[in-house]
Amino acid sequence: ILDLRLLADQFLLPDSLTARVLAGTGAYDPASITPECVAEVHGIIDHAPRVTAGTTELSTTAIAYQNRVETPATLASELTRLASRIPAADALSTRVLDLAFGLRFGAVRDFLREKANAVAQNPYRCEFLRELNSSAEQALAQLDQPMPPFVNNFQGLRVSLDEIAAGPGGLPAGARGHLALHVEQPEMFLGMAQMFLPDLAALGLKAGEPPMRLPETLLPLPGLVAFAAMTGEAIGLSLGDGEEAGLAAYLDRAAGPEGMFLSLSYDTAAYLDFTERLTADLTADGSGDGAADAAHGVHEKHGAEAVAAVARQVFRDMADRSLTTLQFTPDGLVIDGRMTFKP
Repeated sequence: ILDLRLLADQFLLPDSLTARVLAGTGAYDPASITPECVAEVHGIIDHAPRVTAGTTELSTTAIAYQNRVETPATLASELTRLASRIPAADALSTRVLDLAFGLRFGAVRDFLREKANAVAQNPYRCEFLRELNSSAEQALAQLDQPMPPFVNNFQGLRVSLDEIAAGPGGLPAGARGHLALHVEQPEMFLGMAQMFLPDLAALGLKAGEPPMRLPETLLPLPGLVAFAAMTGEAIGLSLGDGEEAGLAAYLDRAAGPEGMFLSLSYDTAAYLDFTERLTADLTADGSGDGAADAAHGVHEKHGAEAVAAVARQVFRDMADRSLTTLQFTPDGLVIDGRMTFKP
């Protein structure tokens, strides 16, 4: 449990133990912290006064944790409204990757603009916080720029894949599963896309109809089988032969908990395999200079690498799945994580 206000007071209040010790070393002058600075720093901290972290489960089959950034009820309510109500990642998923991210970008822009404008209208007087005034002015200038209709109407993105193939240089070489793009007006987004992709217009995609196969001219990889479908809230895509059979059900899943804006479930061992292959591809050309290796102890380096490889393999053999969720709640931001292990 971390009380950020109490922590800050160790530096802000001249009679605190920390302030006295720092003042005694000559590295800190408590007199430079005015009462106005104390009040303004407290005002900032009051938006997130306490952080808690702990283990919620510890057994031979799983370990779970929860982190909380507590906020006042008013701010918590504002943050909750930024999250889109889209389906969450399946906590019991058997897919290699199941991801759901949902934030209302238009609402996020308005929220940030309101907070930046509040600072611009009532700038900080404390000399240590004046840089925040400049940052608020810069943010306002950027946030006042018009947003493309797609970005303003963005609601979320979901990805559920059973296969992720990496090609040379880490570029994607194929995938199998489902994707969904959630927007406020899918028909409008589709209409805009058709202006740049005539083949998409010829497809005649309509909400509620069965999935339609995409022509190869619309696909980035040769030989890829893909189907598209649309609902009143999202545009979905299936990748891989036969995956279209589950596309409608994927799009029709019920919305996740209110305020949840990120959920991620993945096969831990498959993730480790994929990242190792990706790293190996990206570093294949950087084998290094033999003389330099000898000078720095090539045998010791190779020995350490061997030990690390064994440790990674042991972890890969016992790891099952990982689940992470981020949610705005009446208490603030809640981050939950859980990793399961093979029997």
